[in-house]
Amino acid sequence: MAACRAANTGRAAEVADHLLGIEDNLRLLTGLPRADMWPQVRTGAFELVLARLRADAGLLVVDCGFSLESGTGHTGNRNQSTLQVLDQADAIVAVGRPDPVGLARLVRGLHDLAEAVPGCVPTLVINMTRTSLGWREREIDATLRRLTGIVPTTYLPFDQSGLDLAAVSGRTPRDVAPSSPFVTRIEVLARSLVSQVGTPGVLSAATP
Repeated sequence: MAACRAANTGRAAEVADHLLGIEDNLRLLTGLPRADMWPQVRTGAFELVLARLRADAGLLVVDCGFSLESGTGHTGNRNQSTLQVLDQADAIVAVGRPDPVGLARLVRGLHDLAEAVPGCVPTLVINMTRTSLGWREREIDATLRRLTGIVPTTYLPFDQSGLDLAAVSGRTPRDVAPSSPFVTRIEVLARSLVSQVGTPGVLSAATP
């Protein structure tokens, strides 16, 4: 929000001042502290922030909101930032969970994405996979292929302890648990996406 305020008042050069340094080659611009503050992110200012970040970074990754509903009313305007990012993205990553509720939301989200960005074929990632669900990857593949025509590229194992430690310590999973299967799969996915978009580029990750 502060970065958008700076851009909106002609101080786009100050956008970088609001980035948090995570690692030598990783910086973060956090989102809104509360969801109800979205009207303070004006479309024009957000456009300037994206342009500035894209110019300064080798690769820009944007974590989008889940809703893709468009329109001129209250809800449609609320989702404008997400639609704006998807329209500009060089690659889109759709992330879903493997449980029944998560898969149902993912299927709906993929259909919404096809309407919002015609012709888009996202990289599909299934997060929080675990044997306790009793479903094999090939069964999830078959279900998603039948309902959406898309098969997951990556399955990310649920590393509860590693992710908890990362969240509590404010560090990346790679930093706190470099040998974690989750980190290994993430690094393979990241290399694939970077080779897909090249640099500079914009990746959009949307979680239904």
